[in-house]
Amino acid sequence: MNESNIQKQCPNCRFPISRGTGQSLRTSCAICSTLYRSVFFFCWDCQRKWKSSFANNDNCGNKKCAIRAALLSMAVIEEPSSSVRGCPYFRACPFCYALVTHTNKGCKMISCGQCNKYFCYKCLSKGYCKSCSIVDNTSSLQALDLL
Repeated sequence: MNESNIQKQCPNCRFPISRGTGQSLRTSCAICSTLYRSVFFFCWDCQRKWKSSFANNDNCGNKKCAIRAALLSMAVIEEPSSSVRGCPYFRACPFCYALVTHTNKGCKMISCGQCNKYFCYKCLSKGYCKSCSIVDNTSSLQALDLL
């Protein structure tokens, strides 16, 4: 299992928090709970304050939790022969913001399965690019109002 699935930082204070496999997404931070004198819960996946009133479910109540979690994921493409090696595993199409992944075959240009438009998986450019660098998913998170 990937280390990032076992330990993450509290989104409020950045203190490292550990979580066992199979536990609820509802996670508490002892540091923030002490500071606020009230238990501080956050969602393990989307890294935002827990909004739902249900304690034992895996629905935090935050909009687009799964999309944000995927874009924040630390998973990267590791296939040695891939043209997008080192890129985040999940991307948001820069046209329609649908979640996409690369097949690890062929070039860095891909077609979105939802809007059918082409873009560079590596730098998220909407047009063809000759040479580029890998960018993180920050621009997608901003466009989706998920930062």
